[in-house]
Amino acid sequence: MNGSQLSQRNEPVKIASIDLGTNTALLLIARVEKDKVIPLHNAQIILRLGRNIDASGLIQKEVFDKVLNAIIEFKATAENFNVDKIIAIGTSALRDAKNGDQLIEFIYQKTGIKIRVISGEEEARLTYFGAVSGL
Repeated sequence: MNGSQLSQRNEPVKIASIDLGTNTALLLIARVEKDKVIPLHNAQIILRLGRNIDASGLIQKEVFDKVLNAIIEFKATAENFNVDKIIAIGTSALRDAKNGDQLIEFIYQKTGIKIRVISGEEEARLTYFGAVSGL
C-alpha cells in the first residue's frame, strides 16, 4: 500500500514513521484520519550515524549494528500497535556516506524495511511542516 492509497482510504490508518537522522533515530506511530495526523507513540534512540562521516566519508561498521537494533526495536513497537504501514527515511548522513547504500541493503536484508533517502530540499520541507503542524 503506497502513500496515495493510504490517503484515499476513508477509514483511519495507522502508520509508523522511522526517521534515521545524523544523530538520532526517531519513531512516530500515528493514526491518520483524512487530513488529521494523531500521534499515538514517539520514541528516539541516539545512534550517532553521522559520527566521523566528514572525516572518513563512511558510516562506521559498529554503527550498522546499532541501526539494526534500533530498527528491530521500532519494528516490534510498530507491530504491537498493529500498524498498516512502516515508512523509513534517511537524511543527510545516508546521503553523504559513501557506504550509505550498504547500510540500506543491510537493514533491508535483516528486517524487510526499505529506507528511502530523501533530498536535502525534501528534508527541509518535512522539517518545516513538522514544526508548524502543532501551531
